[in-house]
Amino acid sequence: MNTSTTFAEKLAATPQEAGHGKAAPTAQEEDAPAPQEVVANLGQSRHWSLSHQQQFYKKNHVAYGNKQDFSGLSRLYSNVSMCASAQDPVLLGGFNAGQSLRNLLKQCSSLHVHAFEIQPKLFQSVSKAMSGTTNVQLYNLGFSEKSASGIPIGGKGEVAGLFTTKGTKFAKWGDSGESASVVALHEWCAEKGIERTEYVIIDVEGHEPKVLRGMRLDHDSNQRRFPVLQFELGGTWG
Repeated sequence: MNTSTTFAEKLAATPQEAGHGKAAPTAQEEDAPAPQEVVANLGQSRHWSLSHQQQFYKKNHVAYGNKQDFSGLSRLYSNVSMCASAQDPVLLGGFNAGQSLRNLLKQCSSLHVHAFEIQPKLFQSVSKAMSGTTNVQLYNLGFSEKSASGIPIGGKGEVAGLFTTKGTKFAKWGDSGESASVVALHEWCAEKGIERTEYVIIDVEGHEPKVLRGMRLDHDSNQRRFPVLQFELGGTWG
């Protein structure tokens, strides 16, 4: 059992001082409410209406946009010094063309990463580019609530996911004609002997609820196994 200080413990113990370990904010980020302010506002009201949410994200869509998870991770790593003593692996679901994976390794080149991608061509391309990187393992698999195979892939590239586009507002994305195999994270980690992860990053274009169910966080053992995680909340959620 690894007894080193976990990322969750380091994160909880880190003073969140303004500007500490952060890149200079963009103009949009300066205008947008800080995440803690949003949480505080939510705490003052029992209900944050749908119209309120829509107005907030419409106004601040740049500062809280699709690519902000990359810069957010960079700030998090530099602030908490995650790679200084990281021994447990990071799990990355949906590495696509490798952008998030490259950002992880840029912050901590020795980080042990298990990265997953459902699209065969992108998996093969990134596998070729990462050849010889021994601390990174790539899998042509997806995350879900239970292990299965032959799951249709909707969309392509950055918008590919485990959803059906026909008859939906995403019909313009089309279906890829490909299928994927998926695993439930709690089962996969148990099979691999992974008792604790450093961080779990979930970017699966609307499949996030099923991924979270597949982590079985209602079990104490899995709360210890997955102490810190990140996922997206957006218009593709079903």
